[in-house]
Amino acid sequence: MLFRNLFAVLAAFFLCLAITAQKVVVNARLDSTTIRVGEQVRLRTGVKSPAGADVLFPDFSRQKLDTAIEVLEMSEIDTLLSEDGKSWELQRSYLLTAFDSAACQIPRLLFEVNGSKYFLDKELSLKVESVPVNAERLDLIRPFHTPVSAVFKWTSHLLLWCVALWLCGGMLLCVGITLFSRKTFTRKIKAVPPLPPHQTALDALEKLRLKGERVGNGQKNYFMELSDVLRTYLYKRFSFNAKEMTTHEIIETLKDKKETLSLSELHFVLDMADLVKFARHEVSLLESDRALFQAANYVQTTRAEVEVDAEPQNTIVPIEETKQTRLRLLLVVSAIFLFAVSLSVFAYIVYMLWLYFR
Repeated sequence: MLFRNLFAVLAAFFLCLAITAQKVVVNARLDSTTIRVGEQVRLRTGVKSPAGADVLFPDFSRQKLDTAIEVLEMSEIDTLLSEDGKSWELQRSYLLTAFDSAACQIPRLLFEVNGSKYFLDKELSLKVESVPVNAERLDLIRPFHTPVSAVFKWTSHLLLWCVALWLCGGMLLCVGITLFSRKTFTRKIKAVPPLPPHQTALDALEKLRLKGERVGNGQKNYFMELSDVLRTYLYKRFSFNAKEMTTHEIIETLKDKKETLSLSELHFVLDMADLVKFARHEVSLLESDRALFQAANYVQTTRAEVEVDAEPQNTIVPIEETKQTRLRLLLVVSAIFLFAVSLSVFAYIVYMLWLYFR
């Protein structure tokens, strides 16, 4: 009876060990089984165990690898928990390298889970190959240099070309905006405002006085010009077509407009001009001067109260259609030229930078 109970206890103990052993799985692999001297390779290890188990990965300070293999770094442990939360998988990788060509054997790696030791089921092989060297051209072998960070420095030559590129690009942008905006080209001119009607009339009367044709054969032309000056003044000052009206119609129109100031003087001058023009009436020099004086006096008396500023003013006006077309064609040619120049300058700058950093 005692023997039977002891056998049952031992059977249960070994069964528990078997179940526990089945729950722990260790693995390891290399990313590549062949490298060249100086290259690096990852050794990836993993442990599947019950969640919360105390897991120790291989410690290469105690467990040595092959003498030709060096461990450069060791990653942090990654944890992957199963869906039911009862088990997990822990992963860790090691970065290895070798500087001697050889066929290396990585011994069976040792893992510990809850104080129990678990060895990898097999060794791992890593072949380190030497770099082929042309023995006939040893002069091609260069000495070893540590990495040097490139320090870029502006030179006056490069800066000058960059400024040229920026200028060409800016001009190309301005030309392009002008072309695509399709605005009408304009120009600025200095426009002199027209003189007020009374000033124009007074200037014309002064020129007429200086001609000296108030008597003789030139008398008819004199009074015709005098009449035209007054009729033009009336047209501009009072806004009615006095040039196409008779003297009587002019007088009646001014009366209707309540513009009766010095109307008798105007009536006298126009009647005298009609007599000279149509009735071939001859007047004396004194009457001619009197007519000229009364005409000037009528203009001065009826002049507008608001004076117009005769100072020149800058005015923007559109240019002619043919010039518009020529300017647009010139802008298109300029845009093509600037684009070609900018592209050439850019290519040259890239070439200089390539020479600098190669």
